[in-house]
Amino acid sequence: MDVDERWAPGPLPPLMRVVTSLVPVFRRWPTTYRWRGRLRLGPEPAMEARWERTGTHRGRRRDAALFGSAAPQVTADGDAAPDAGRAAAGRSATEWVILGMEALLAVAAVGGGVGMISGAVDLGEATSRLPFGSAAFGGWALIAVNGVLPAAAIVAELRRHHLAPYAHVGVGNALAGWIVVQVGFLGWPPLPLQWGCFAYGLGLAGLAGLALRQVRGSR
Repeated sequence: MDVDERWAPGPLPPLMRVVTSLVPVFRRWPTTYRWRGRLRLGPEPAMEARWERTGTHRGRRRDAALFGSAAPQVTADGDAAPDAGRAAAGRSATEWVILGMEALLAVAAVGGGVGMISGAVDLGEATSRLPFGSAAFGGWALIAVNGVLPAAAIVAELRRHHLAPYAHVGVGNALAGWIVVQVGFLGWPPLPLQWGCFAYGLGLAGLAGLALRQVRGSR
């Protein structure tokens, strides 16, 4: 049985509606699976069944771009080759560090953004120097740039999308750029937290660049 309909989520919080709209994998993933079952008749009927990836051409190209000759092989009828699981390469320590840094960044950005939107975080006089003089606007911008982007990069990496390495570089540069713009609005000198976030962004971009070179070198 092949799944041919995308996921249609029910009522979602505003932030999750944004995420599921910007990252189509949330809606598309059911169509990449197939349910296969085998019923054995006899005195004691038994069934063996499982869900499996369909092995679409798009997925094969993405795996080949990431793993090179180690990409999982798929037979003509769309089934994985017997040793496909052993052939797929695992993630490097650098990639796991990147995922952890992005997860931490996304959680912190969403927490800070929600605090600014709700008024729980009081910026005091600095609010007047934000765009439109609105802390809520700044909060939504914070969530969009440093919350949604890292979340999208994490999903892309977990899906082994061929653009994931580039997305990681973009997340690090986006955080560093965010701090530059923030200092432009709030004024010099930067606060210690801003220096720390700027270094965090550059470090993330550097690690992502290293991982990207590793991926390119393996092709």
